[in-house]
Amino acid sequence: MLADENLTRERLLQYPTIILPNVAVLSDAQLDSVRRYVSDGGLVLTYGQSANHDASGAARVDSSLEN
Repeated sequence: MLADENLTRERLLQYPTIILPNVAVLSDAQLDSVRRYVSDGGLVLTYGQSANHDASGAARVDSSLEN
């Protein structure tokens, strides 16, 4: 399990796959780290309402992890 402060691209690259189980809130920096992890070949499995809100709790306009 990764704590919020460890959700960096460098840390994520240590794992071939990460699972985000109903992680509704991700900061813009965390979301960017996850997107870069995927573009570098990592696999993300999500379910529930993953990344639907930013760090302030505001709803995101798009389905952020589908990009």
